[in-house]
Formats: sequence, structure tokens, C-alpha cells
Amino acid sequence: MGYSFIENQKQENSTNRSKSVASFLPVDPEWTLDQIVFSNSLKEQLSDIVSFCKNKEKIINDWELYRFMKGKGCIGINLWGIPGTGKSIAAEAIASALDMKLIQASYSSLMDSLQGNTEKNISALFETAVAENCVILFDEADGLLSARKAGGSNSETTNLIKSHLLNILDRSSAIVIFTTNFFKSYDRAFVRRILWNIEVPAPGVEELTEIWKLHLGKNVPKEISYRDLAELTSELSKEKSISITGGDVRKLTLMFCTQLTSGRYASITKDVVKNVVTKYLNDLQDTNLSKTSEVSTSEVSDKIKKELNR
Repeated sequence: MGYSFIENQKQENSTNRSKSVASFLPVDPEWTLDQIVFSNSLKEQLSDIVSFCKNKEKIINDWELYRFMKGKGCIGINLWGIPGTGKSIAAEAIASALDMKLIQASYSSLMDSLQGNTEKNISALFETAVAENCVILFDEADGLLSARKAGGSNSETTNLIKSHLLNILDRSSAIVIFTTNFFKSYDRAFVRRILWNIEVPAPGVEELTEIWKLHLGKNVPKEISYRDLAELTSELSKEKSISITGGDVRKLTLMFCTQLTSGRYASITKDVVKNVVTKYLNDLQDTNLSKTSEVSTSEVSDKIKKELNR
């Protein structure tokens, strides 16, 4: 009886362990490169990535780059910048241009309290991506790619997980896109395995004009041009030392439309824009959300050069 109980318990524990290994659902990307508003320079960089992915076999085999590129190796892409600039939709656009589905993952979705299961989840993610012809998108990747630690609680387990991911990046043929607001925290070993580290910056006035046009459209009552709207919001944000992003425009558009339907305003005028945008920016300052990214372009550029030359 006792032996039977032990065996049943072992089988139950084994079943529970196998059940805890995550499954991943591929989804169709919703954005294309033609739909998103980026600078020409950024769009060219994204187009180069798509071109490399499509022509990898020719570049690696026909042109013999395999002589110095070890193993299969993932195509690693890192998109970094302040929140709301469109990093995730850029990842979707890359997948769409490659005619591939997308699997979204995060450190929290991969974590498992059972020893070794987080590593199993990571392996399952990459295996699914290759089998289903999907691009992997790691949002908020700094949680997974941050520097390994020599001591502290759970450091050994965390370091094992990161080492496992490093090994998979060397072996898998998957395309993986990381996005982060905190690129400065990346472990240099991950930086060396990522082929592209690209900043997705806050939009300038030209891009803001197109973003406002995309969001407000032609049916929303307004007495201000898209260009004037972009220039005004840019000017107001500079006064507060806060960058207006596409994510901010989305929220402001909802605020404008809500206040129009409530009867507070009859249409969007210059004064309405000043009132709504100024309050929005003040709220951001009060909650310190405007300082989410702690890294400058020059700092990241220097970091990449140093790490790649080590």
C-alpha cells in the first residue's frame, strides 16, 4: 500500500511538472511597415532587417559568412527607447513583412516556481516559434536580459536561466525581437548575440503631424490643422522636458473625443489643445513617468561599441 502511494505520488508530481510547462499561441500581426509612422531612417533600418531575414541563406551560405558565424544562431533584434514610441508595433510590422505570425512572451510568462521549468518554458517557446514559423517578441526584455549577478538571493537560479537562454540564442534558428525601455541594464553577453540594436525615438514634428492625422482622422470636429497640432504639442512637451510619443497621442485623442462627446467643448481648438495637453503633461511630471528611460542615445551607442569589441 505504502509503495503504491509513493509511486502514485511520483506520477502525480511528474504530471503536474509537465502540465506547468507553458504553451504559446501564435497570433497574426496587426501592423505593417506602411501603416506605422516612423522617420525614414528608422524605416530603412527595419527594411534592412527584413531583407536580411529573407536572404539569410544567401548571405550566410552563398557568400560564406558561415566561416565566422557560429552555429545556426538566432536573428536577434533589440528595439529600445522610451515608452510609447512604437517598439512593439515595429516588431509586428517586421513579422508582417516576413509573412510570419508572432508569439508574444515576457519574463513573467516564462517564470515557473518548479526548478528547471522556466528553462523548459524558454525551450518550448523557441521550439514552437521554429515549428510554427513565428517571430518571437519579448516585451520588457530587460527583465530577462539584465546583467547576471555574482551573489544575492536567487542569483544562482536566475543566472542558470539566463545561461540557458544564451545557449538557445546560439543554437536556434528563430527570429527573436526584444523591446525595452532600459537597454542600459542588458548583460553584455546578450548584447553580443543581438545583430541589431536600434533606438525607436520619440517622433519629431513631421512624424507627429502624421500620427495626429492617423488618430484624429477627418470626422473629429477641430479648428486646428494637424501640422499646427503637432507643433503645439511638441512645443508644450519641450517646456516640460517630456517627449510626446505615439502612445501619448493615442491617450490624448481619447481625452479629446471624450470631452467633445460630454459637451465640454464643441470642437478641438488651439486653446483646447493647450488645456488638455498641459494637464496631461503635468500629470506625467507629478507621477515621474516622464523619466522612465534612464539611458541616452550616446550612452547606448558607446555601450554597444564597447561590448562588441570585447
